Amino acid sequence: MDKEIKKALCDRIYDKRKLAALDLEQLVRDCLAAGDRDRIQAIITELVRDFAYAVHHPNYRNGGLIGLAAVSIALGSSELAVYLDDIIQPILSCFGDADARVRYFACESLYNVAKVAKGEILQYFNEVFDVLCRLVADSEESVRNGADLVDRLIKDIVAEKAATYKFSVNRSAAVPPAVSSSIDGLSPAIQVAPNQNTDSFSLANFIPVLIERIYVINPSTRMFLVQWIVLLDSIPDLELIIYLPEFLRGLLTFLNDSNKDVRVATKNLLETLLRDIRSIAKLHMSLKSSEDAVTPLATPEKPTSTASSLYQVGQDTAIDYDRIVNILLDNLHGGNSEIQTTILEWLRAFYEVAPTELAKNFGRLVSVLLPTLCESSTTICDQAQNLNSELLEAVKANNMTIEYSSAVNALTLQFLHESEVTRVAAVNWLVTLQKVGKIELSDSVLSTLLRLLSDTSDVVVTKDLELLAQILHNSTEETFRGFIRKLLVYLDSHRQLEAARGKLITSRLCQVLAPERLYRYMAEILLEYNDVHFVCSIVQNINNNLMIAPELSGLRETLRRLDTPEGASLFVILFRTWSRNSVAAISLCLLAQAYEYAFEILQVVAKSDISVATLVQIDRLVQLIESPVFARLRIQLLDPAAFPYLYKCLYGLLMILPQSSAFKSLQTRLSSVAPIGGLPLPETRDKIPTPAPVVTSEWSELLRLYNEMHLNSLDQARLLSLLLFEFVAFNSSLRSLDRALSSLAVLVS
Repeated sequence: MDKEIKKALCDRIYDKRKLAALDLEQLVRDCLAAGDRDRIQAIITELVRDFAYAVHHPNYRNGGLIGLAAVSIALGSSELAVYLDDIIQPILSCFGDADARVRYFACESLYNVAKVAKGEILQYFNEVFDVLCRLVADSEESVRNGADLVDRLIKDIVAEKAATYKFSVNRSAAVPPAVSSSIDGLSPAIQVAPNQNTDSFSLANFIPVLIERIYVINPSTRMFLVQWIVLLDSIPDLELIIYLPEFLRGLLTFLNDSNKDVRVATKNLLETLLRDIRSIAKLHMSLKSSEDAVTPLATPEKPTSTASSLYQVGQDTAIDYDRIVNILLDNLHGGNSEIQTTILEWLRAFYEVAPTELAKNFGRLVSVLLPTLCESSTTICDQAQNLNSELLEAVKANNMTIEYSSAVNALTLQFLHESEVTRVAAVNWLVTLQKVGKIELSDSVLSTLLRLLSDTSDVVVTKDLELLAQILHNSTEETFRGFIRKLLVYLDSHRQLEAARGKLITSRLCQVLAPERLYRYMAEILLEYNDVHFVCSIVQNINNNLMIAPELSGLRETLRRLDTPEGASLFVILFRTWSRNSVAAISLCLLAQAYEYAFEILQVVAKSDISVATLVQIDRLVQLIESPVFARLRIQLLDPAAFPYLYKCLYGLLMILPQSSAFKSLQTRLSSVAPIGGLPLPETRDKIPTPAPVVTSEWSELLRLYNEMHLNSLDQARLLSLLLFEFVAFNSSLRSLDRALSSLAVLVS
């Protein structure tokens, strides 16, 4: 360069630098006209070495920037490509200068260079984008304004040239063999091959840069990124949607931004991306339907249509639904309602366009979806409930094939969730899966379902029992017996559950399972227990259920037919276990119309001290006698000659009872039929069914067993009373000793 130009370029006054730049521009034009390319290269080298890279001299750098812009203008679009790499790199380096004026003039210089270079500037798109991404959040307003102008120009160039422009000179920049996109540690790396085609704009080369910037938190930078993604997505030939999994995770965090404009822009962008996915999925389904359609009239000589041979934008676009679904599921519980709402919208859309991908991730899906049912936001709860209902219907209709073992494992984990809504939904899912696919009753599944019986929610327990009943409905005898055994073991180890839920458990199981089968196995297995208190409590619960439950009417009818092998066999099996509870044994005999046996048991009861608990049970038995189940017994009171032991048994109960409401009720009942004893009535003894031989032959043994059980229970009751007395006495002694020590301490002090 001429000395005058060099001197003016580094002047502090902008106008002088501008005049020098005009002179330099003319000089380069003259060199270009004369074909003196060596001098042009020398001028560029001089501008770069002595001016643009003069780090400690801002005026020199400013002069270098305006000089490089002047050279670019002089070269014009046709010649600039050859020198562009030498010109653009020093300009980009100036954006890191601490002086805001240098950064501003770098924006001005880059603007002028890009305006001349047009499509060629896209070779440096990554570097330019990275610079602009930082400048939009610059502390100086002038720099931000300058960056905004450059940004608009680059956007115009990308919109016009990115899809079609071929570079005049290929840039020989080294590209790393693999650039990791896993900024968050969760996504796989994007492979960028060194020999990748670089003669045009490459979105694959740009995506790693976008990934690095997508996790920024500055609102201005976020808005900048959203606007660029919108632009790139609007260019169909670039197919940005292919790379959505690479930046979706970071983009979702923008919905949590403090700036409303960022949130709105991000929401609109995500809606646009979802529309793109729907359109591509619809196109793929349409093309597949066309391929599968049979057209018999079509021949090779006379094709039916040429439309199918035309390329449609998006038909070769492969969307990685699986990765997108996993990203959505990872972020569903981010704590932000806007993010949750958006993700639920996407998941519902994916249920329509990619149900197979949802099915592949079903375990994870329910693990994050069901807890969302109890969110504080009504909108989110409604969205989650709608999606959950649609998935349930899809599985019921076999429109979604899922892997049952992983689904069951994921659902059983939801039983630990604090929300009742979530736990109920998990059980509902298991009920549905059992109906359509049959859940295998493994030890782990059975243990989990048994533990669920201790849930605080009656709704959850009821659903759990429904599920257990469905699983056991057509099970083998071995499986059924094994379940009853484990159920009793669980109730034995959770006595509070047995007291609170024993009746509910028995009732719900009887509603679905065969009651006789259930009662037989429970009675047989309970015989193996030595804990009289536990067996007595269980028998009391299942006996009360036997007496009043509508679903056990058939079982009661079987017991009333002691003259049949079925009724006699059932009575014997139940009585062996019922003998652990005297009042239950009496009520069983009354139900079976074995009044003589009931009276014999009552005589044994009367020979020993009667506990308050026994009196309470007798009180309940009297109430049961007044219920519809024992209407037949009350009618039989009209025939004292045919049923003498019935009278003895009822009067025996009356004698045992203290004068209470139950006493008065039974006394009134017996008094109301007393006058009929003097009336001349025909004999009706043949109304009593004679028990089958299996009962009569074993009654002595059954009565002996009852006496043994009764004495055993009395011994345990006495032992418990003794231990309780000694415990109370021990506590009293401790309190006396404590008072004595306190008095002694006072005296010593």
